[in-house]
Amino acid sequence: MPDDESRTVCIINGSLRGKKAASLAFSRDLKRRLPPAEFETVSIGVKARVKDCYPEATMLSIARADAIVLIFPLHNYGLPGALMRLLEEYYAYADIAQDILSGDEGIRKDYFIKPIIPEPIIAAIRRHYERSGKMIEG
Repeated sequence: MPDDESRTVCIINGSLRGKKAASLAFSRDLKRRLPPAEFETVSIGVKARVKDCYPEATMLSIARADAIVLIFPLHNYGLPGALMRLLEEYYAYADIAQDILSGDEGIRKDYFIKPIIPEPIIAAIRRHYERSGKMIEG
């Protein structure tokens, strides 16, 4: 067990491939390399379908970490959707927690984080579909 001077590292595996995931092997290797006397590690795996939301214990593990390491496969230059969901939920959780810590315990709205796609990526996608003869309207 780490002493009081240890740091907590939250390792988030953003792959849905389970035991076959290279991300899982990498996260295990990272955990093995962190000396237990200096680092407490917390591992979190994303879920394909979360019925309501991630448990508060998961959000607290992320919030209490001194460092967060995201390990995930890169699909089409973007984050896996399951990892985005976890990060969006954490963003809303942290935002609400900050309000509560500052004394604001008022009524909350439902949170929806609108993904922002940079214009160069949208332009590249449009060029791809224009070359293939298919076009996305919008």
